Amino acid sequence: MTQLNEIGPSSTEQSVSATWQINLAGNRQGAAIEGPQKQFFRPVATEGLCGAADLSAYSVSLTPDRQVIPHYHEDDRIVVMRSGTAVTLLAAPDETSWEVALVSGPGDMIFIPAFWRHQAVCLHDVDALEISGDARFNHSVVLAPEFERPDLEQELRDRYSAGLLAPGAHPVTELARPREPLRAADVVG
Repeated sequence: MTQLNEIGPSSTEQSVSATWQINLAGNRQGAAIEGPQKQFFRPVATEGLCGAADLSAYSVSLTPDRQVIPHYHEDDRIVVMRSGTAVTLLAAPDETSWEVALVSGPGDMIFIPAFWRHQAVCLHDVDALEISGDARFNHSVVLAPEFERPDLEQELRDRYSAGLLAPGAHPVTELARPREPLRAADVVG
């Protein structure tokens, strides 16, 4: 009869399992953190929380009354919209003003490359998951207040309220044009 030796976890496996924590994003899990860009985050996976080495994830909550400050990060980001509607304004690192307005809603995924300026303009309460190529998550945020455009933010909100802002990518130059007035033929009566 062959005798089987019991195999146990290695010291590395024991160390990893001793520090590993499972964390669920939700209202009762941890305190929300306000980042310098004025977004509220709730940790899901970070270096400090569960030993993540190559990425991190946070739950993000936004309301239309919050003004997010334009900013960029030194690492790539993916934002997964779970609920709500927002516009993400984007500009490449060498640009001096917004180029694209990306209108997104539930189920949409947004890739934001490292060093791209961006700003969320919340149109309806947003719940999203943000995943970063940085295990410490928000440590590399750099504010870019020179990109603030309250007039453009208001134009986006007005167009959304009027039903004139379709999902997808829009050149910012298109949004800066005056809106077409309603003609009598367009009014259903």
